[in-house]
Amino acid sequence: MIDKTEEQIMQNWKKSVYPMVTITCVVFNHEKFIEETLDGFLMQNTTFSFEVLLHDDVSTDGTIVIIEKYRKKFPHIIKPLYQDINQYSQGKNPLAILFSEVKGEFMAHCDGDDYWTDENKLQIQIDEMKKRPWLDMSFHYARERIGTKKCHTYGKRANEDTVFTTSEVILGGGEFCVTSSLVFRSKLLSKIPNWFYSTIVGDYPLQVLGAASGGGALYINRSMSIYRVGETNSWTSSLKQTENSYAQLLLANRFINDLNNTLEKRYQKEFSKVIADKNFAFLCKTSFDIEHREKLFEEFKETLSPMQKFIWHFIFKKIRRVINIPSPNNIKQKLFRWFCTKNY
Repeated sequence: MIDKTEEQIMQNWKKSVYPMVTITCVVFNHEKFIEETLDGFLMQNTTFSFEVLLHDDVSTDGTIVIIEKYRKKFPHIIKPLYQDINQYSQGKNPLAILFSEVKGEFMAHCDGDDYWTDENKLQIQIDEMKKRPWLDMSFHYARERIGTKKCHTYGKRANEDTVFTTSEVILGGGEFCVTSSLVFRSKLLSKIPNWFYSTIVGDYPLQVLGAASGGGALYINRSMSIYRVGETNSWTSSLKQTENSYAQLLLANRFINDLNNTLEKRYQKEFSKVIADKNFAFLCKTSFDIEHREKLFEEFKETLSPMQKFIWHFIFKKIRRVINIPSPNNIKQKLFRWFCTKNY
């Protein structure tokens, strides 16, 4: 736990009825991670007030015990919301549940398995957004962490502060902005469509809606958070366990179409490409047998680009008899996988 009192954290805050920033955090079985996450929030040096809204989705480990220790020490800052029934399993977006509780002019987000590393992160992002009142969203890059090791940079998009267009954010397909870097103007929440509350993943629609509601997305060329990779029971790990599922793919396609309709199809070309790439990547998985993938092709072919169809017909079908040979060193398997990962 951070070696600060609540009074020390709040000593430079300007007095106000409501906090300037509401930090939202979605938590589930994050006993191993939650202290680093909460300490990353509480170490922020700001001239404005902030609050931390935590949504715990019925953790079964020691996560709630840790949160309660922090709530008791920082009662004016740490504000948990506990559930009796796991909301994600009920088809509800855990992040959206917090929206009605947001009081700040700005909303910053970080999942419970990631954490902030720069004590000036909030001050920097809020100051930069105030300079650009036409923008409703900002983000930055991060570093990956695998186990105890900090590795490569993650989500670095430019070598200087840049405003990216809505089209660029859409084509990023959810990977363009690091989730733990996102800051929005809270007025965006009044524009959130009803379908968002039952989306399987909330950060991609928020990125797109945030960019589209203003003049794009402000990228700050500074690493200020950690993206945790591959940990058992981490939020991102739990999502990746389902991304091979056909049912999950259909749900993803549905919310992308919903997003397209919400934006009145102004970005039809971009959304069509995102769906095509997702469907093609799914189609190319060599863990499926040939017959299954041929059925999927018939289902998805109307969404695919001409180049993707070409690859399917003239490369996949030529080598399909050897694709399923269980040899990771098979040169044709490698060739096919390489083609499948190209951006068409």
